[in-house]
Amino acid sequence: MRKTGIDVVGDVPWGTNLCLFYETTRDLLEILVPYFKAGLRHNEFCMWVTSEPMPVEAAKAALRKAVRNLDDYINKGQIEILDASEWYTKSGKFHPDMVLDGWVNKENEAVKRGFEGLRVAGDTFWLEERQWREFIEYEAEIDNVIGNYRMIAICTYSLHKCGASEIIDVVDNHRYALIRREGKWETIQSAQRREAEEALRASVEFNSSLLRNSSNPILVINPDTSIVYVNPALEKLTGCSSAELVGRKPPYPWWTEETTQKTVEQLQDAMCRGTKRREEVFQNSKGRRFWVEITSTPVRGAEGLRYCLANWVDITERKRVAQELARYRQHLEEQVEKRTRQIAKANEQLQQLYQQEKALREQLEEEMKRRIEFTSALAHELKTPLTPVVMSSQTLTSQLKDETLLRVAKNIERGAANLNSRIDELLDLARGEIGMLQIKPEQVDVLQLIREVVDDVAPVRASREQSLVLKLPPSLPPVWADRVRLRQIVLNLLSNAFKFTPAGGKITLRARQEDGNLVVEVKDTGSGIAEEDRQRIFNPYHRKESDMERLSGLGLGLALCKTLVELHKGRIWIKSRAGRGSTFGFSLPVGGPQSAASPEGQALTSES
Repeated sequence: MRKTGIDVVGDVPWGTNLCLFYETTRDLLEILVPYFKAGLRHNEFCMWVTSEPMPVEAAKAALRKAVRNLDDYINKGQIEILDASEWYTKSGKFHPDMVLDGWVNKENEAVKRGFEGLRVAGDTFWLEERQWREFIEYEAEIDNVIGNYRMIAICTYSLHKCGASEIIDVVDNHRYALIRREGKWETIQSAQRREAEEALRASVEFNSSLLRNSSNPILVINPDTSIVYVNPALEKLTGCSSAELVGRKPPYPWWTEETTQKTVEQLQDAMCRGTKRREEVFQNSKGRRFWVEITSTPVRGAEGLRYCLANWVDITERKRVAQELARYRQHLEEQVEKRTRQIAKANEQLQQLYQQEKALREQLEEEMKRRIEFTSALAHELKTPLTPVVMSSQTLTSQLKDETLLRVAKNIERGAANLNSRIDELLDLARGEIGMLQIKPEQVDVLQLIREVVDDVAPVRASREQSLVLKLPPSLPPVWADRVRLRQIVLNLLSNAFKFTPAGGKITLRARQEDGNLVVEVKDTGSGIAEEDRQRIFNPYHRKESDMERLSGLGLGLALCKTLVELHKGRIWIKSRAGRGSTFGFSLPVGGPQSAASPEGQALTSES
């Protein structure tokens, strides 16, 4: 807690944002002089940005009466007193982002120079009416981010320039507002902020529920290494109850004799330096050993380390598979080496062939190693850090009431969902390439599925002012397919059509039965695809050269469609000509499970 020097406020934590309404310069000095005096006394870097009716020299003179050695503080660079034109409008115009970055840079510099943090005050008498809304938005952003820094701020407002609506705007963006009533200073707080604090408490309770219900074992440790909390998943994995563990210090019961000293050092390092990820082998209460990947994150408050949160992922099965693969790889290497010796001994004339075989073998082994490492690590490395972003953004959108913050939270949620979709495409394609992607066939009503997809993409079509024409028969026989994957194929082809068709264009979706197959085609009125691009259109990471800069994505959608269609024993094709649009189509066998036994499909290209 930091001493404000203001009796009616008392001590406050870092990240506190206050406002002051004043009528006279005396009001200003009664609050700001003791405020900065306390900051200087407690080794804080201070900044006083002033304006009329309190010029810089007058501010210095007033502060000098209370702090007799003020010049010493100024000379050693612990306090700056400057005019608003040197800070808020330094470039001749108020730039909110530039000012906000300036405060953050000042705080970083202050901490690097050995000060406890940053204490600031900024006056708004310079503010014109036309700048009010922009400044209030800047104040809201300050209030949002100040909690992340060792910073205390007071923004001062002249009552002669504030009406009722302006006062409400100001109070909503600060933790407390200071105002003199009947000769006494009082603090007021907006109802909106009280509601926000109640929402925060609800959010804390919700997060506690998430910890309890997490499938990953979770451990919370005090700075003195005593255990604060373990969730049920950790109890189950270790065989130790929460009652046994809470309050216990190292050695923890799951540590092994061989790793105790190393684990103590790693725990201390993680608590001091930041987030660490490591693998450990532990044992449960019955002596059975297991492998975990641990991510340790120190949680710090204004006064330093509060606790360390450790998230475990059980990787015992992954380790077992990796060991088996290593033994198998070693076995393969031994067999290849034996065969190589036999070939060399049998005929020296085959030496050149041997060299070629050896190079190919090494290349294949390296490729196998990369693929094994890719499939075992990609899911964790991409999905694990994304999961808290998705969950946190969903929590925020369900809890926040402030429209500005809600829009930001929804943007984060949409971005996380988009990234999650990209990761899923990448993982599906990787599984397909190594033969691990599987489908779950069932009887699917194709017409119903197509209409559901059309409903889902309606907002995209409307936003681009494009028309979507459906040419569907009254009925179609059911197909034996994976409903989720079939929907993914149709959605991907429609999304590509929307993406490559200009605003106002037309997309046509057709479906029919033909020669015992379901045929679905999506035709657009885009720019078409040249011959050289058509030959590679279903290759992973391929996109038209003209679209490399203006369109997002990894170029995986069509490659994944091809993989999924072929898993259904179907085929996929493209008909296109540069400048005349494109038609993407696919066919799947109609009928029950036996239809899946037809020959594997192929990707075809042709001109329309």
